Amino acid sequence: MKIPKQLAVALLLVLLQGAGRAQKPILPAGGVVDLAGETRELAAGALIRLRGSNFATRTSRVPGQAMVESLQGVTVELQIGDSIKNAPLRLVSPETIEAQLPFDLTQAEIRIRVRNLDGVSDPDNATLLAAAPRLHTRVEFGRTHVSAFHQDGSPVTDDSPAAAGENISLVAGGLGPVDPPVPAGAEAPGDPLSYTVHGVTVRIGHVESAVSFAGLMPGTAGTYQINVQVPAELATGLHSITVESQGVSSQAGITIPVVNPDFKPNQFYVSPSGSPSGDGSREKPWDLATALAHPAAIKPGDTIWMLGGDYGNRKDRFESLLSGEPGRPIVLRQAPGVRATIQGGIVIRGRDAWYWGFEVTNDQYRDRTTENGTFGVEAFGPRTKLINLVVHDTIQGFSFWTPAEDAEAYGNIAYHNGYKGPQRGHGHGFYTQNRTGWKVIHDNIVFNQFGLGLQAYGSTAAFVENYDLRGNVLFNNGLAAGPLGRVDNIHFSGGKFVNRIRVEENFTYHTPTEGSGYNRFINTEEFPGTPTEGSIRNNYFIGGQFNEMSYWDRLTFTGNTIYTTQIQAMLSIRPDQQYAQHAWDNNSYFGRQVFYIQGRSNAVSQWRDVTRLDPNSKHDSNRPQGVWSFVRGNRYEPGRAHIVIYNWAGRNSVSVDVSKVLKRGVRYEIRDAQDFWGAPVATGAYNGNVIDIPMTGGNVSAVIGDTVPFQPKHTLPEFGVFVLIPLAP
Repeated sequence: MKIPKQLAVALLLVLLQGAGRAQKPILPAGGVVDLAGETRELAAGALIRLRGSNFATRTSRVPGQAMVESLQGVTVELQIGDSIKNAPLRLVSPETIEAQLPFDLTQAEIRIRVRNLDGVSDPDNATLLAAAPRLHTRVEFGRTHVSAFHQDGSPVTDDSPAAAGENISLVAGGLGPVDPPVPAGAEAPGDPLSYTVHGVTVRIGHVESAVSFAGLMPGTAGTYQINVQVPAELATGLHSITVESQGVSSQAGITIPVVNPDFKPNQFYVSPSGSPSGDGSREKPWDLATALAHPAAIKPGDTIWMLGGDYGNRKDRFESLLSGEPGRPIVLRQAPGVRATIQGGIVIRGRDAWYWGFEVTNDQYRDRTTENGTFGVEAFGPRTKLINLVVHDTIQGFSFWTPAEDAEAYGNIAYHNGYKGPQRGHGHGFYTQNRTGWKVIHDNIVFNQFGLGLQAYGSTAAFVENYDLRGNVLFNNGLAAGPLGRVDNIHFSGGKFVNRIRVEENFTYHTPTEGSGYNRFINTEEFPGTPTEGSIRNNYFIGGQFNEMSYWDRLTFTGNTIYTTQIQAMLSIRPDQQYAQHAWDNNSYFGRQVFYIQGRSNAVSQWRDVTRLDPNSKHDSNRPQGVWSFVRGNRYEPGRAHIVIYNWAGRNSVSVDVSKVLKRGVRYEIRDAQDFWGAPVATGAYNGNVIDIPMTGGNVSAVIGDTVPFQPKHTLPEFGVFVLIPLAP
C-alpha cells in the first residue's frame, strides 16, 4: 500500500535562530518523552523528544528521513549498565532534540544524557518497555481522529470515512523491535518489509480487527504502519480505536469515522405520553420505561429518539437495561429541535449503549439541606457513553462506577448538584471509581456543585486506576453550599493507591480573590512498594488555595499554568520515594510564589534547591495579563464546541476564532454555560470571521429549591465558558 509523500515526517529544514556560545546542556528529570504520545512510556525503536535548555545554539534538522549521530556537535547518549551508545538525531535546537532509540535495546532501565561541545547533562532515567504503542492523530474541525489512510493513499476523514470491511492503514509509533532488523535512524525498506517482533492487536469500536501487517512504514525512519480491516459489523458513526502490544494500550479517546451502508438500524420513539402498548413508532411511541426495558424489537445498533417534554415522576429513577454489542451500540438520544427532560434520574445497567443530548434534573428537589432528591445519572454498564447530557439539581450529577469498564463521559454539563449537610456540602458533579479498562472523561463542563467537581476516590476495596481526563472545564465547585464552600475542582485520592491517571489540557477556576478551593492528586502513605504513575500536563489551574500532588512514585507535571494568591503546589513523598523520580518542569506560576514541601512553606529558591524540580519553569508574582481563549470542538457533533475564556484584561467582549470547528454558512448560537437554558449570547450565520462574545453582566441559572444556602454569582468578566451549537438549516 502506497502512503503519500506528504505523510513523511521530515523535510529539509535548517533554520538559523540566533547565534552565540552554547553552555552545558540541561536535561531535567522527565525531559525525555515519546514523540507520538508525549508520554514517559518508551520502547526500543521509538522516536523520542528531549526537552531542556542549552542543547545547541540554533535549530538544525537533517534532510530527508535518514538520521545522524551528531548535529552541531550535539549527541544523545544512552547508557545501559556500563554500555553507552548514541541515539540517531533528526533535529536539535536550543531547547528540543528529536531522536530515535535503537531497535536492539532490551527491556531495562536506561540513562539518557545530552552532550554538546561545552559539557554533558545530568541523566534522565527512563524505563524501557517491550512495546509502548501510540497512534498518530490529526484534528479535523476540532475532532481528534486517528491518522489513517485508504488503499489509494487518501486520508480517512469525516467526509471520506472508513467503510466497514475496508482495509486501511494506521500510522503508529512505539511498537518495539522489528524483523528483519533495521538500523536506527535509517529509512525502512519496502522490500523486504520489516515486521514487528511483538504481536499487535487493534480494536475498532471495541471489536478486534484483523491485522495483515504491522511493521515499519517503508521510506520512513521510526514510524510504524498497521494494515487492518475495519470490522464488517460496525454501525455507521464514530468508533474508538486502540492498539495493544505486550499488555500496553495506546492512548484513550482516539476515534475513527466509519460508514456501513449495508447496516440499516431501526429508529424508535418514546414520548412523555407514550404507552407500553405502543410499537415504538413516532405515531405510537413507547413510554420511556418500556423502551429502557429493552423490548425484543430493539436490536444492537438501533436508535431510540426522545420526543420533547418531561419524563418521570420526580421521585423515582428509570432503570436502563438497553444492551447493544461492541461496534453496534443502542443509542438513546434527544430528538432534534426539542428539549427532552428526565425528571428524577436514570440508572444504567446494560452494556454498549449511548445516552445522548437530553436533560436530567429534578425540579421538585426543594429542600437542599437534605438528601431527599434523586441521583442524576448512575452508570454501571461496560462501554457506556454519556454524550452532551445536561445534568443539574440532583443529589449527584454523574456516578461513574467500576463495572462501567471502557466507558466514556463526553461533552456533558453538570451544575448545582448536591445538598448542604450540617458540616459541609455533599454531592459531586462526578463521583467515580475504576480498575479495569479506561475511564475516558473528556470535554465536560462541571461547576457550582454543593460538593466537588470531579471526585475519583477509592477505598480498600474500590480502586482509582486508568483515567484519562482531557479538555474538561471545572470551576467554583462547592460554591452552592455557601460563599466559603469552595472545595476541589478535581480530586484523586483514597483507596490502596491512585495509578495510571492522565490529566491533560483541562481548565479550572476558583475566583482567585477568594483564595479557597483546591485541586488534589494524592496517593497514599500506607502502601509503599506499589508503583504508581500519573501524568498531569498542560492544564490551567487558576485560583484556589493550593494544588497538591503527593506520594507518587513517578509523576509527570509539565506544561501547566497555575495562578493563586495562596500556595502554588504542595508536594510530599514517602521515605522510599525520591523527588528525582518526577518529571516536573516547564510550568508557569503566577501570583504568590509559595511552595510546600513535606508540609512546610518554601520560597521558589528553596523549592528548587530541595526538590531539583522546575529548572526551566517560569515564575511571575503578578496577576496574569491579556486574554486566554480556547475553542474545543465536539467529537460527536460537528460544529459544536466549548469556548473557555480567561479575561485578565477585563474586556467588555472577546473575539474568538471558531473557523477550525464551524463551517461557513452554518447557522449557530452561543449559550452561556452558567445560563444554559437562557437566551443565547450570540447568534448568526457563520461567515468565517471571528465572533464577539460579550464578557459583561451575565445571568446565572438559579439553584432549584426553597432552602438554598447560596445562589452563586456569575464569574464574568474575568472568566466565562460558552457552548457553540450549530443549528439546523
